[in-house]
Amino acid sequence: MKIKSTILQISICCLIIAVTAGYLLKGDGLEVFLRTLRRISAGSIALMFFLLLSYILLESVIIKVILGALEEQVSMRQCIRYSFLGFFFYCITPAGSGEQPMQLLAMHRDGLSAPKCVYALTLITITFKLSIVMLALGAFCIRGQVVISMLGPIVPFVIIGIILSVLCILAFAGLLWAPEIVERVMRWALALLSKLGVIKNREKFDKKITSFMAKYIEALGIGRSKRSLLLTVIGITAVQRSCLFAITGIAGIATGHYGIGILDATFVQAMIQLATEMLPLPGGTGLSEIFFMKVFGGMYGGDSLSVLMLSRGMSFYAQIAVCGIASLGFAISERIKKGTRIGVYKK
Repeated sequence: MKIKSTILQISICCLIIAVTAGYLLKGDGLEVFLRTLRRISAGSIALMFFLLLSYILLESVIIKVILGALEEQVSMRQCIRYSFLGFFFYCITPAGSGEQPMQLLAMHRDGLSAPKCVYALTLITITFKLSIVMLALGAFCIRGQVVISMLGPIVPFVIIGIILSVLCILAFAGLLWAPEIVERVMRWALALLSKLGVIKNREKFDKKITSFMAKYIEALGIGRSKRSLLLTVIGITAVQRSCLFAITGIAGIATGHYGIGILDATFVQAMIQLATEMLPLPGGTGLSEIFFMKVFGGMYGGDSLSVLMLSRGMSFYAQIAVCGIASLGFAISERIKKGTRIGVYKK
């Protein structure tokens, strides 16, 4: 993704955040939030931040597990960098569309096998979507009546979210279990770009597609031979997603509301995420806050806005800041290392 495109995405995200904050904090909203913030313990803030870091870092564990199973040599530091970078672009791009392309670009620059990385990122996308659908089904099975009564007016949006997520899972599953579709799409794109004159040397790219598909099918074979890989990744992803959604329950307890258990709050927050995740908004900004107030407004009373600001502030806005700063730090570190190596070489 080009720098200009990234700046545009960040600008749009900041504009949506500013409009949302202005709407929520109008009147004495900011004063109420700051007053509530003063009575929240440092331990609660630390616990929420720990859950956020766990959510981010578990992604790096998943990347390491999959690439390791595919016999690709990658360090944990690299996987952590991919995780921070991915979540930063997940937060600032519509429907998280920038996450996988940026991670794939970073992996390619590190010299990792493109077919194996495509397989890994596809599997991560499937399990990421599948885990939240599983949480939704689990919520309906374990606490169905309670959860449905809490969701109230956003139930139709949750159902739409489930349908869109399932369609997304099926589409990405086709990349893993029907590689011939991948090849057809690539060759169709090549033919189109050739006709438009974008690609001059068609034979060169045709050979690249053939080489890529051979390696991709090989990666699929390795992945399928690891029978426990899918279950392992689903398990880690379910824990990962639960860490993020549990922040809402902790935020409620931190403000002195014990009527809603962490489990119910986690389930309901997962439903809100499901209702907004597939929409073309960066992180569901705006709609996520509106849905939160509709669902939790009557439960947290006068503290609803404070719980929202605390929960959403930690799970989304702090996530942007942490991942952005970490990604910038990794980028500077890489530049310094390359500069040092060049200097030594010249000497």
